[in-house]
Parts: sequence; C-alpha cells; structure tokens
Amino acid sequence: MTSGSPRLRTEPKISYRADIDGLRAVAVLSVILFHAGFEAFSGGFVGVDVFFVISGYLITATIVKEMERGRFSIARFYERRARRILPALFFVLLLCLPVAWLLMFPTELERLGRSLLALSLFASNIHFWQSTTAETTYFAEASEQRLLLHTWSLGVEEQFYLVLPVFLIICWRFGMGTLFLATGVIAAVSLGLAEWGWRHTPVANFYLLPARAWELLVGSCIAYWHSPRWGRPVRASALARDVLTGCGLGLVGLSILTFDSTTPFPGLWALVPTIGAGLIIAFGSPHGYASSVLALRPVVLVGLISYSAYLWHQPVFAFARISTVGDLSTRAIFLCVGLSLGLAVPRCCTCHWPGSSSASVSAPPRWCARASLADSHRARCRPSTVSEDRWRGANRCQLVVRLATRSALHLSSCGGTRSRRR
Repeated sequence: MTSGSPRLRTEPKISYRADIDGLRAVAVLSVILFHAGFEAFSGGFVGVDVFFVISGYLITATIVKEMERGRFSIARFYERRARRILPALFFVLLLCLPVAWLLMFPTELERLGRSLLALSLFASNIHFWQSTTAETTYFAEASEQRLLLHTWSLGVEEQFYLVLPVFLIICWRFGMGTLFLATGVIAAVSLGLAEWGWRHTPVANFYLLPARAWELLVGSCIAYWHSPRWGRPVRASALARDVLTGCGLGLVGLSILTFDSTTPFPGLWALVPTIGAGLIIAFGSPHGYASSVLALRPVVLVGLISYSAYLWHQPVFAFARISTVGDLSTRAIFLCVGLSLGLAVPRCCTCHWPGSSSASVSAPPRWCARASLADSHRARCRPSTVSEDRWRGANRCQLVVRLATRSALHLSSCGGTRSRRR
C-alpha cells in the first residue's frame, strides 16, 4: 500500500479468516446443488440464510471499525458497496441477455424486462413477491426457468444496508450496551414476524426484509461482541471453541440435508442454520479442527468465487432447462454445476460477496501468501496511480488461478504416487 493515498488509510482492517471463506463455499455449493435438483440437498436453500449471517457480520464489523476511528462516511460506504457488487452483476447480465433473446419467447422476455427493472432498483425481492402465483412460488418447478429469481437475496441485503448505517450512527453515541439491546429487540421482533408470517403470508414472509432482517442482525451482534469497544473479549478454551464450531458446522449441514420445501421457512426453523453459522463465525479458530476443515485449500478456493458463482448458477440452469425437453440428465446437471463455477473464476478479480469487504482478505493465510509471493513483490513496486481495489483484484484473480493449478497438481501427484505403490 502506498502512503500517498489518504483514502486508503481510512480502510478498516479485519483479520482474514479462511474459515469464513470456507463457510461461503458450503453455502454457495448447497444453493447450487439445491437448484440442480439433487434430493440429498433438499435444504440447500438455507445457504442464502448462511450468507445473510456472514454478510451481517462482515459489513457491521467494517462499519464499527471505521466508527471507532471516527472515520465512517455513509457516502464512502455506499460507494464501496457499488464497486464490489455491480461489476460482477453487470458482467453476468451482459452475457445472459443475448442468450435470453435467442431462447426465450416474447412473453418470457417481457417478464425478464420487469425483473431487470426491479433489479436495477434493488427491489427484486419485492418484484418476485408481487408476481408470485401458486404455480411460481420459489420452490415450484416453473420457477426453475426464472432467470433472475436468485437476485431476491441481493434486494434483501441492499435494503437492509440502506438502514443499518443510519441505525448504527444513532445508537453509537449511547454505547455498545444500548446498541446490543436495540439490535436484539429488533431481531426478536423480526423473528416473531417471520414465525407469524409463514402461517399467514408465506410468500411475503419468504421474500421481504422484515422477516429476514433478524438473520443479518445475528451477524451484527457477533460483530459487536468481537469489537474492542465492547471490552469483553471472547473467553473460551480451545476445546470449547472447537466443540462449538463443530456444532455450528453440524447444524448447517443438518439443515442442508434434512430441510425441504415443506419446512416452515423462514421462522423458528431458520434458527438452525443461522445459529450454526453464528457459532462458526463467533468461535472459529485457525487452530481448531472444525475450522481447519473449512480452511482447506479447495474449499477456500470455492469461497473466493462464491458471489460470482451464485450470480451465474441460476441463469445457467434456467437456460439449460429452457432449451431442453423434459428433465435434465445427470450429465447435464453436473455440466451446469461445473459451468457455474468455471464462469465465476474470470470475475473473481472484482467480485465480492455483498457481505464481504476488501479488508476481510487483506491478510491471507500463510499458504495464500506463498502462492502470491511474486504478486506481493510487485505490489510494493506498483505505480501510485493504480487504485488499491484494482491492484488487489488482479492479485486475487491470479491467486485463485494459482490455487486451482496447485490443487490440480497436488491431486494428480497423489494419484501418481498411489499407482506407483500398487
């Protein structure tokens, strides 16, 4: 980092956690496999709820860091959000629209146009709530061909982040205790509304922010707890942290494998994956066994491209189903899964999960540092006119490609060793 850029000195630094990238990988793979139609992952839709917790934690932690330094700016916050979300989104739309024009009927293109208009206003969740019928609910077969259905979650997050900075600014002056209390009360009301909503207005309950806000606020509360301003550091033995992290991973896995379209959601049942993700984030340790599983190189690799993979998977499956008579074959399904992940790699240099921050990857683990040693040398020599985000993005893209190459070489060498032993 050069010393000549005053904007860069205001960036908050959050210690990199490979297990959070691993948790992103679990979440995005569960969503992709759910939309692929694998019955074993009938609850894969809860991956979005896991993302909400991660997003609430990272974004709130970033804001709190800046507020502790007295440098928080709402304008700069929204500017960073736009730079991290829009490039990958526009790239996906740019490539998908010509294909949609070739494959879709005029009535389908008209519906797609309305979805694009809602997406441009970050109101996709409101659009799908209003346009949903008994035949086009989120879990209905007809919804599998809705090209932008998955963007409802982006609408929920962006609507939440329109309110969160103002809420934090108002409550900050009253101390962390008041902030905790206010957040807890709002989260409890939101959860109660969600439990009431699935019984009376299930479609609105699924798509709209009031019934989803509590999941993001769970991540916010963890960010408060980890903040030095709270003054009460996490005190738990290594064994206790590992057990709690393992329990969290188990809860997330249990919900992915056992929930289905008949599970009342979101509501009290949503506590299972949400608490699971919260335990992993709150108690994860780089030396714990459970966190080490999430920090495996191939898992982290998928986590690094998770946002772009999430953007790609729904259009890929929708186009495949539109152009196919009958159900997709198993071979076609695996091809779509691989294509969703493969298309995500070129955009890894600029795309972040909406809940991620550049600071969250500012200090990668040792194995990442070794993979990009030459990049770090070039970073010290880069011209001061090159923006930090652009430079970090280029290194991030190179890092993902190198990690993929290393993983492939490692697997091939292991295979060769086993064959020689035989």
